[in-house]
Amino acid sequence: MIAAQVPDGIDSVIAKKHEELDDPDTVRLYSLLGGALDWPADDPRFVEAADVMERLMVREVEAGETGADDGIDDHFVDLLDSTMVESSPGAARLLAILEERGWRGWTRIERVPADRLTREPPPLGKET
Repeated sequence: MIAAQVPDGIDSVIAKKHEELDDPDTVRLYSLLGGALDWPADDPRFVEAADVMERLMVREVEAGETGADDGIDDHFVDLLDSTMVESSPGAARLLAILEERGWRGWTRIERVPADRLTREPPPLGKET
């Protein structure tokens, strides 16, 4: 699906994915999320996954590698994000944890302004 969105950039997307596999945090994240579809929303491994994702996102922001200039259509980003949330009971919880920490998104990560952060985490099963 990504190749259809950025056909001229797919080689660099694939190269970036291969490069990421040299990063222990990325490998740990993939290892965690590989089993996450079966986890209940309150599984503590979602906090560990959020910790790893946050480390990765901080590095991406510091490297200037995030944002809407990725060539991927906003509607497609929304589709990928909603598919992820619908795939697992805990996916919305993971996104809620990240938003509590100041991050939003899955496909295209964004830093949330401090004045828009959620003050309290949503109750389990009440994420939107």
